[in-house]
Amino acid sequence: DDFKKIVPNRAIAYGDDNGVFRIEMPIDYTYGDGALLTTTEDLLKWNAFYLSGKFGNPSLLDKQTQIVPYNNGKMGDYAAGLFVGKIRGWKSISHTGASRGYLASLEHFPEADLSIAWLSNTRDNSDSPPVFRLVRNLFITNKNPPPLKEPEIKAITLTAEQLKKYEGWY
Repeated sequence: DDFKKIVPNRAIAYGDDNGVFRIEMPIDYTYGDGALLTTTEDLLKWNAFYLSGKFGNPSLLDKQTQIVPYNNGKMGDYAAGLFVGKIRGWKSISHTGASRGYLASLEHFPEADLSIAWLSNTRDNSDSPPVFRLVRNLFITNKNPPPLKEPEIKAITLTAEQLKKYEGWY
């Protein structure tokens, strides 16, 4: 309610300007994108509450995660404000966003009963892939990795004399 109020431990957004960090904090009364000031802990609490089906009467979860076909009949992966699909073979509900110097990601994997919240106060997240995806991949491995190739076993033939050299090694 007061964007000028000092909030202890609030992270200010930064951007790298040719090796010099500069403040990129959106200092204004913004609503919508960029207006949510939160912590990863609170995002995970919200996510657990929302996914429990207790928000709305009836719950808004089913409607917000419903994918409807485009006019051409093709299916996308964006529902009502959430991406619904698969990440590394796992069912997922996610949303990411960035505003000026901030980056946020909130992902839920129902089959693994796992949610991951990521917040960053620097726009220097242009790594490929972004760091939050590398961290996620520590917990969400490929569900259906390609089958391993059987190693090729080559037979070798040794004479009795050659085998005698290795006698007692086993």
